[in-house]
Amino acid sequence: MCVNSAAVVFHNLAGETESDTGTVFLSRKERNEYLFNNIVRNAGGKQQLNLRIAPTDGDFFDVMKTKFILGEAYSPTDSSKIIINEQCWKKMNVENPIGMKVTSYFTGLDCEICGVIEDIQNISLQNESFPAFYFLYPELWYFIVRLHPGDLQKNIAEMEAVWKRIEPDLPFSYSFVDKDLQANYTREIRTRKLLTIMSLLAIFISMLGLYGLSMQIIQHRTKEIGIRKINGATISEILALLNRRFVIWVVVAFIIAVPLTYYAISKWLENFAYKTALSWWIFALAGLIALLVALLTVSWQSWRAASRNPVEALRYE
Repeated sequence: MCVNSAAVVFHNLAGETESDTGTVFLSRKERNEYLFNNIVRNAGGKQQLNLRIAPTDGDFFDVMKTKFILGEAYSPTDSSKIIINEQCWKKMNVENPIGMKVTSYFTGLDCEICGVIEDIQNISLQNESFPAFYFLYPELWYFIVRLHPGDLQKNIAEMEAVWKRIEPDLPFSYSFVDKDLQANYTREIRTRKLLTIMSLLAIFISMLGLYGLSMQIIQHRTKEIGIRKINGATISEILALLNRRFVIWVVVAFIIAVPLTYYAISKWLENFAYKTALSWWIFALAGLIALLVALLTVSWQSWRAASRNPVEALRYE
């Protein structure tokens, strides 16, 4: 059986696979997208653009649940129509591209634009989506499969059984889209793990330092605390007295750290074409957590000193 015929048979048989584990939806797509010069023609003349071309079948947009901005998908048998992404639309610089003609250097055919979709980001967010168009092409061998929630392994086993009926000599291999996308961020994931470990270690060392410092300060002020209690100071007033210095230190450290952190994160985000905005509440939350950690670290020693019998405090040497 030829490669394309086997792919068609697998598409038809596996697409009918249904069980209590869910329904299989399949689409065929070329594994890679290719970059070509393509000519776009409209009433104003010709325009040459570098576009990525993505051969697909007619089910691709349903399986991917692609959102259309303009127009609609081509039918599974209409090879004269193409669909462009939003970046391509922007490059064309026209108000409405529906109905315009594109001459593809890949197929050598003139095709009509029938729809515009949102950009499909299948590469790292460090790179901006490339202008692309999608067209119907029969010689495809790679499949995209969407499964309803259920027994994932059972569905995969059913598809593998179908595959072995068609091509027993060729191995059945698969990968998950989320894992493939995650591979784009290997460096970021490794950096996140390293920073998490270093941050936890730094917090632990800081807590040990604060704990030791609070013990030393409280020991030096033991008699002062006893005198204040004899003169009517409450436990809450003693706690406020002892913790005030630590709160000031945390606030000063926060004021110094925020602009440095904001600058460092902003520079890192410049590596990404698509990035989030830095909101003020992120830094406020970090400052609040740092303050709580500091207070929890020193409050036990402060409370013991504040609740101590003042007579014992005055006898302390």
